[in-house]
Amino acid sequence: MNRRTELFDDRLADWLEDDPVQAPPQVLQTVLAAVPSIPQRRAGIAWRPDPLTLHLQLAAAIVLVVVASVLGLLVLRGPSVGPTPSPASPAGLPDRVDMPLRFYSIYLPAGWLANLSTGTTGVDTFNGPEGELDVRFALIGANTGQEAWADAYFAEQMAAHPGCSDESSVAWESARVGQQDGRLYALQCLPGWVAMTAVGDRGYGLQFTVRGGTPSATARALFARILAGMFFGQGATPPLDLSTFTSSRYGFSIDYPTGWKLTPALRDLGPKDIPWASGDQVDLIEGPDTGTAPGQPTSGTLDLAAATLTPGTTLEALTSNTAGLACGNGTGTPITIDGETGSIVEYKACFGYFHQWTTVIHEGRGYHLIWMNYPGSEDYDRVVFQQILSTFRFSGSVATSAPSSPASAVPTARLDPVPDELIGAWHHAAPGWWWFLRAGDPECVQAVRTAIDCVVWQRGTTPKEIGSASIVDGNLQVSWKSGFCTRITSTYSVALEGDALNLVDIGGGCEGGNFALTRAGTGSAPTAPPPPTP
Repeated sequence: MNRRTELFDDRLADWLEDDPVQAPPQVLQTVLAAVPSIPQRRAGIAWRPDPLTLHLQLAAAIVLVVVASVLGLLVLRGPSVGPTPSPASPAGLPDRVDMPLRFYSIYLPAGWLANLSTGTTGVDTFNGPEGELDVRFALIGANTGQEAWADAYFAEQMAAHPGCSDESSVAWESARVGQQDGRLYALQCLPGWVAMTAVGDRGYGLQFTVRGGTPSATARALFARILAGMFFGQGATPPLDLSTFTSSRYGFSIDYPTGWKLTPALRDLGPKDIPWASGDQVDLIEGPDTGTAPGQPTSGTLDLAAATLTPGTTLEALTSNTAGLACGNGTGTPITIDGETGSIVEYKACFGYFHQWTTVIHEGRGYHLIWMNYPGSEDYDRVVFQQILSTFRFSGSVATSAPSSPASAVPTARLDPVPDELIGAWHHAAPGWWWFLRAGDPECVQAVRTAIDCVVWQRGTTPKEIGSASIVDGNLQVSWKSGFCTRITSTYSVALEGDALNLVDIGGGCEGGNFALTRAGTGSAPTAPPPPTP
């Protein structure tokens, strides 16, 4: 371009001649010199700008004029050709990980390993010689401010760590997390720090744990660089993508996350029956645990059922006789469900899972609306479940069963426990191990989420496959919860001769194969290792 010295300083012309994409350093130095330094805010102040004095307002106006002038020159010169550059990699953090499901990106030191959640919730864990970094994603409720969310989130995280509950109210200091204001807590109960920030209705918790004898000052400086190098999606969180399920058996409709698996109830729930997810008396809606749509729910189950109540049954009695017996008596919070006053009780770890158990009575029927998920995503689950509950409607039409009589009763299969002679470990030549575990075993309760017996199959070092187990009409029936046959029920004929057990897949289910097993520690079978833990 031609120089016009009457319009441009020679130095500015030289700068423009090189097709710049950034302002010259002299501009930044001049701007910074014009703005007085601002004292650090004390811990506890909200994440919002302090009011500007008149002096600072004038300085800010000068900054805007200078920046606008430079940007105007760049715009007049036309756009640059090529892709939009990504934010520069911070010094010493060359490895970038993008997490679009959770709206953030992070830079890490070279060689750090990433263990990423496949769903929208869960924990992203990053490991290196200096320490471990856990990143959690949450949603902030519509009536909850960022400050209130941060206070509650930190207290809940500390309560989950043994020995840390006393730190739930410790002071914090301001921190920069990407381009966001945040909080930084120094922990006494753990070797490290917790940082938090919020972007609109999205919250992020980051916990750095020091390891390998790394000096505290070194680890903290690294954590500060990682925090400063993060960046977050700034757009609005997409609304939930929901579909509608109508239960003809129980007379209601409710929206649920699109794409989740529906399994309608096969028989009615009794007035004091507990609506177990592993039973056939609930309308069960299950998440896939993996996702591709940012912000959409992927993990959890909705357990939905209703029962005709004895006249005069109160909401408190309904809750105590069901949720109280299953998970323990808790403090219910009033909630309105389609015009009726209900109660919602939270259980942090009922059978190892986070529960939000809602009960409500309508026209003589007691309804159970339960959200269950792995611990660690409670804030996200609360927001999602509240939105789902707001869609619940009593439909007024209920599928009624004929009076119970020999002529009209619908036959149902009887579920019997696994025989005592099968309980224990069995060896397979693969090599592999098959465990039959009795109801109440931690694996059955926490991993399979069942109140009946369960099985575990593990071939070599491959991930274990688990399922609930029962005897139906003399055959072994396994409802698989993980592995090759996930969410499919297999039926096996059982042939036991001494210490040899043959399970033959009858077909019509997963058809995952037959199993010739030998009781552990007999014949050529080795002694069994300990059964897997949840």
